[in-house]
Amino acid sequence: MVEWEKNQVKEVFIKYDTEKKGVTKENLIDIMKSLMEDECIIGKVPNLQLEEIPTLFDGWNITEEKKCTWQEFRDGMNTWLWKMQDRDELQQRVDDFFALSLKYKMQGKTEDSKVMATKALRLEGSLTKCKPIEIATKADAGIPKRGDFLIVKKHRRVD
Repeated sequence: MVEWEKNQVKEVFIKYDTEKKGVTKENLIDIMKSLMEDECIIGKVPNLQLEEIPTLFDGWNITEEKKCTWQEFRDGMNTWLWKMQDRDELQQRVDDFFALSLKYKMQGKTEDSKVMATKALRLEGSLTKCKPIEIATKADAGIPKRGDFLIVKKHRRVD
């Protein structure tokens, strides 16, 4: 994960860390469920099944007295495998955010419109990461592209 993606995840973490002392294991499970739904809008989700989430933090030393801090969670995120979301699903979410942005702009809610447009643009950047590679086909070598057709032979009938 790159730093800007971690900053987006940090916003979700802060929602649960209201006292700034860390989060409990139950909160971590809720955070992971949010990440599985890409609530932080990064275009990636952890490559896990929902059944794996409750046991994901068993190896971490988290108790009621010793909660998980952002630094520990951030370091743990680097150990998980992440996968890009489906391209069609991402495109639909981008279109929805742009539509909401336009709707808010028409209603005069410029700040909300900017927030939705920012989310759409952020996800649109993820679309280029999961775009299939297109291999260009080679053009016919017989006819030049520039329009110089002096090499083309024409047979004319002589009377």
